[in-house]
Amino acid sequence: MRKARGPRTIGCMRLRFENCDIDGDTRELKVAGRPVDVEPRAFDLLMYLLEHRDRVVGKDELLDAIWPRQIVTETALARCVMKARKAIGDSSGRHGGKHGAIRTVHGHGYRFVGAVTAAGDGAHSDAPPVPAPQDRPLPPVTRYARSGDLSIAYQVIGTGPVDIVLVNGWISNVELAWEHPRPRRFLERLASFARLINFDKRGTGLSDRSAGLPTFEQRMDDVRAVMDAAGSERAVLMGYSEGGPMCVLFAATYPERTAGLVLYGTYMKRVRSMDYPWAPTRDERLAAIEAVDKNWDQGLDVEHYAPSMAGDAAFANWLMAYWRRSASPKTAGEILRMNTDIDMCHVLPSVRVPTLVMHRVHDRDSKAAEGRYIASRIPGAEFLELPGADHLVWAGDMEDILVPVEAFVARVGTAAPAESVLMTLLAVTPADPGAPDAGLDREFGACLDACQGRPVLAEQGLLGAFDGTGRALRAAFAMRDWAVRSGRGLHIALHVGECVHTGTGVSGAPVAAVQAIAGAAPDNAVLVSRIVRDLVTGYSFDDAGSVQVTRRPLQVYRAERL
Repeated sequence: MRKARGPRTIGCMRLRFENCDIDGDTRELKVAGRPVDVEPRAFDLLMYLLEHRDRVVGKDELLDAIWPRQIVTETALARCVMKARKAIGDSSGRHGGKHGAIRTVHGHGYRFVGAVTAAGDGAHSDAPPVPAPQDRPLPPVTRYARSGDLSIAYQVIGTGPVDIVLVNGWISNVELAWEHPRPRRFLERLASFARLINFDKRGTGLSDRSAGLPTFEQRMDDVRAVMDAAGSERAVLMGYSEGGPMCVLFAATYPERTAGLVLYGTYMKRVRSMDYPWAPTRDERLAAIEAVDKNWDQGLDVEHYAPSMAGDAAFANWLMAYWRRSASPKTAGEILRMNTDIDMCHVLPSVRVPTLVMHRVHDRDSKAAEGRYIASRIPGAEFLELPGADHLVWAGDMEDILVPVEAFVARVGTAAPAESVLMTLLAVTPADPGAPDAGLDREFGACLDACQGRPVLAEQGLLGAFDGTGRALRAAFAMRDWAVRSGRGLHIALHVGECVHTGTGVSGAPVAAVQAIAGAAPDNAVLVSRIVRDLVTGYSFDDAGSVQVTRRPLQVYRAERL
């Protein structure tokens, strides 16, 4: 039981949905042309949901609107919803049903999802759809954020209280997406309840092309650059398909900038293994890359990615043109190659932000079992299995995705940042730890500056912290090269794990682990843990056995540049 805060205005309008006509001025409802008696509060509730059909309406808000300044219970609201459904002949929206005009969003409220048009003088008006209560956004202006030497194209849509950064799958084009009603509708719906920041990853769409394969840390830099340019201090990251792995790494590395994480139809590995049996085999993956290289002008199999749209020739033609205009064959293939050997599975337990994982049950490109696995490894993550087989986020019933995202964003928008941060630690210890070595200290500081690391107080040797594994490896090899040139011997090690900032230092199990690995490293070798190996490309890794860390063995590898 609660007391409503005050009255809200119930608007007046004339609308039509399915075989129903409703007139807010005369307070009349007709079904199939016949007047229907409706209890006054049920009529008010129906009108309010129609007025605010662009979003989920919370229970408290409905209680305030329908029973101003009265003490009521949620049971009364549930009965009122039942009467409204009965009046319009809608029963399938109950219990979260998919097809009803009034849909229940469990734990949050209700939403009117039926198709609505303006009602004319007759019961069968062909008037165009009524726009949402806020102005329908025009295709937004494309702007550019500077990330290193490259420009990253981005757009900002909407003015909601929470920011969403949309990390698109594989390839994208922020301007072409507005040319088809499906992606346009998807973007507009996200922008109806949040301020949406949409961007093209480097190498795709309207963003600059980069030399060589982009690393995950460069792509995370691009997200931060776009957020900074858009004035976003903290946002919900929403990644689908190929955008998911980078979102996971970003959320673990920058929890202070991540309000929440939404993943749809994504994966953490792209080559099958004993502990990840859902991915393609290496041969299947290489064949897919070769098909892109050779057949890019013919497009890809639409039925594989969007089976519900396979019979729509216009959509298929538009989608193939969208892909071709978003990336060249070489770029599309390079992005696939970049993902082939990446493994984000070890990062999942380090994600400490609210997370929603969604997957269609019959997705052919990435399996629903992958979604369940991802959710099971992220502490506190929610998993939602959706009906259908579409991998593309624009295909099928988009409301299946958008309604839970809206409720999730409303729930997590004000959550406090996590205290722990995923870091890559670089430990450097002299082979002869006797006398102080000012030259070593200077070179280590210069390497940290050049690779965007920062020094960390350590009980023994030198310790640096990085927010990107690739940058830490570059610093490690720079230190190794310097040691060889100067005739010194160094023990060099890298490890990735969750750490907590403590003033000028960091604490946590990874600190002891990286120092133990350094203690086992041969002179002027770069020894890394398995998670480091799984997060980077451009290096070779040879098995170097294991190192005992706090009574458990940690697999380590000797790294070399390719």
